[in-house]
Amino acid sequence: MMDLRYLPSLFYTIRLHQSKTEETLPDPRTDVEAVKKQMEEGIKRICQSFVFEGNHYPTWLALRSQVNAYLQRYWESGFFEATTPENAFKVSIGIGETMTAEDILNGIMNLSVSLNNMKGLEDFHLITFQEEMVQS
Repeated sequence: MMDLRYLPSLFYTIRLHQSKTEETLPDPRTDVEAVKKQMEEGIKRICQSFVFEGNHYPTWLALRSQVNAYLQRYWESGFFEATTPENAFKVSIGIGETMTAEDILNGIMNLSVSLNNMKGLEDFHLITFQEEMVQS
């Protein structure tokens, strides 16, 4: 006889949100501070769309994926001098990377974005976002 057990901790559903960040990208020759601000605002909107999700790995994976896709558009449009997206930016989220176990228990989700080789920036720029997740 086969023994079937339900292990809820092993099964997750990943919900991908339709991003509301379909703004028109500015000309790469424009003011770098304006472009950086537009990037920050777009990433913040993406983060805010996840406040009602659980603060766990599937949410982090979906959020990282959407922010990567958002920044990929900027890379493809020539805002970064890097030859690959991996050299242009890095999105970090998760326990041990940007959060502690205490952050997760307190409903805090931290996302870090490193912008490297961006035209007009000398070295790199680190943007950190913190969202307080809605507790149920």
